Amino acid sequence: MKPGMMVVFSEGGTAARMIAKYRPSAEVLVVTSNKQLARHCQIMFGLYTMILDEPVKNNIKAMKDAVHNALIYGRDNGICAAGKEVVVLTSTQATANSGARKVERQLYITTCPGELDLSRLGNLAPSKFTKARATSKFDDAKTLSLRSTVIDLPMLFNPSSPVRKTKIIASLGPVSSNEETIGKLLDAGMDVARFNMAMSTMAKIKPIIKMVRK
Repeated sequence: MKPGMMVVFSEGGTAARMIAKYRPSAEVLVVTSNKQLARHCQIMFGLYTMILDEPVKNNIKAMKDAVHNALIYGRDNGICAAGKEVVVLTSTQATANSGARKVERQLYITTCPGELDLSRLGNLAPSKFTKARATSKFDDAKTLSLRSTVIDLPMLFNPSSPVRKTKIIASLGPVSSNEETIGKLLDAGMDVARFNMAMSTMAKIKPIIKMVRK
């Protein structure tokens, strides 16, 4: 199954952090009334947030309504396609009864409201419905596990290199803030350029930003 979205009810952030850690193939919607957690989720992999006025009440009807509202929110904001499967994770720690000693968690699968449109699924569509996926070397909707201990000469010269999931952040300073060095960093795989504003000013940084974007 390739879910269109995962919905996680969280007030402390543990569940959201653990899910983001393993780089899920589907987008994750974190439903919370904790505004600090909502801000923190913005810097974690694949997490979107839906902010509630107050924690969900610990009863079946309140949780059912909250799940339905989350599904509508995800569909209307383009996070999940209508009619696609959705994985929902709830916990008593994410409800108004979060002080309970015994933590109860529930994981189930539901469907996003609306009619399924296969043309909007992209990488989540079954292979037989998309020509691009049939000719692609890699399945972008899967998590790749790369070999790191068994390396031989044919593997090094194999033209089909694996997809790189790791992002490289480089801090640019006085020595590296020239066009030649920045070009070398980009060729080496730099994804994000970082500037330490405590050691410089915006007037000095702007020309360097233009070189990076160039």
